[in-house]
Formats: sequence, structure tokens, C-alpha cells
Amino acid sequence: MALPVAYNMLRSDGAAIPAGIALAVVSVTALFLLLNPETTQALGIRGPGNTNT
Repeated sequence: MALPVAYNMLRSDGAAIPAGIALAVVSVTALFLLLNPETTQALGIRGPGNTNT
């Protein structure tokens, strides 16, 4: 949800550009950490079709 907002901030003029860069970095980092195998295992998130307990 934050990546489109960051994109719009980057396309604007003025002081919103640095905030857009920061938001984009935070968004991509959060997405990477959420999809990290260790994180999904710790949260108990299983992939599609993986019904083993």
C-alpha cells in the first residue's frame, strides 16, 4: 500500500521527494523482510498447497 504513495511522492515537486525516497526504502525493506523464509516460518505462514503441520 505504501509503494504507490511513495511513487506519487517521488513524482511531485518540492519537499515530498525526500519523504518519498524514505517511504520507498521502508516499504521495500518491509516487503523483503515479510517474504523472507525465516520470517514466514517464525510467523507460521505456509505457502499455497502446504498443509503439513
